[in-house]
Amino acid sequence: MRLFAAELLRARSRRATWIILSGLVGLCLFFLGGNLVSTSMPSDQELAEQRVYFEEHLADWKLNHQQYYDSCVSDAAANEQSPADWGCENYLEEPTFENYTWSPEGFAERVTRETTGLLILAAALMFLLGASLTAAEHATGSLGNWLTFAPRRSRVFFSKLAAPAVVAVCAAALVTALGVLGTAAWTELRGIPSPDPLDTGKLVGAILRTSGVVVAAAVLGAALGSLLRHTAAVIGVVAGYFVVVEMVFRGMFWESALHGWFVSTQLFAITEGKTSYFVNVCAWNQEELYRECTQVEKFVTAADATLYLGAIALVLVVVSWLAFRRRDVH
Repeated sequence: MRLFAAELLRARSRRATWIILSGLVGLCLFFLGGNLVSTSMPSDQELAEQRVYFEEHLADWKLNHQQYYDSCVSDAAANEQSPADWGCENYLEEPTFENYTWSPEGFAERVTRETTGLLILAAALMFLLGASLTAAEHATGSLGNWLTFAPRRSRVFFSKLAAPAVVAVCAAALVTALGVLGTAAWTELRGIPSPDPLDTGKLVGAILRTSGVVVAAAVLGAALGSLLRHTAAVIGVVAGYFVVVEMVFRGMFWESALHGWFVSTQLFAITEGKTSYFVNVCAWNQEELYRECTQVEKFVTAADATLYLGAIALVLVVVSWLAFRRRDVH
């Protein structure tokens, strides 16, 4: 417990901790402010123009909707399709003004998406914070002095992982409050209504899952910082992965089953609850003598993604721990 308290004190006293946390708050406010500035309800002039267009279309519908419907039915019959398949019944529905107006998404429609987006940003910065906390001690040589007073390396190692995890929990709580309250504030200031009620269960579930990603990112960053001993090396490895794997390989195998194993796909499944991707399944048509392919939709659930990413993180932490125990520290 004393080691853990000492690591928390060390994290609090480092300037990088406060710079990263301040940057996180600043970026959250920047994105929320950008939404406030760029989003608004339709102006009176826009509503008037939409009203004119609606009345013209309504008058045309009253005169010609039966003709349009009969023509659609004829076209459907000519193509051996049913009128329902061609959507002919749409011509019988009287247009309403709501179909010709637009309104930006309100609080209930956007709060889950915007809050989880800010939490993903927090995960990236907490990963950087965790890496900087452990790598800096290797770079400055302070870790060697610390092990002189606390020689039990396993306890020292896990206390160094626990400290950024606690910071990440606080950061996730702060970002969640900014995301929810900030979105509520700017949508209220803009007078944007929410036609649908807030799905509280979906919001809470998404926040809890993504907050877990924030904490795991901080722990993983600390483990990689200890393993590679330099923050720049950690950033280089992660950047290299995203450039080579997530950008290049993902583009090359975008219709392959490999799509489901990319980290970005797994992260999206966690934040959204589940996600899907398409795989080309091909077979040789012996009668027509050609290769026939169909797209099959595959699903990744949040539970699957948690197990997959959790296993990767566990392996990296164990490798970092073994290296910390065995190699020399200067």
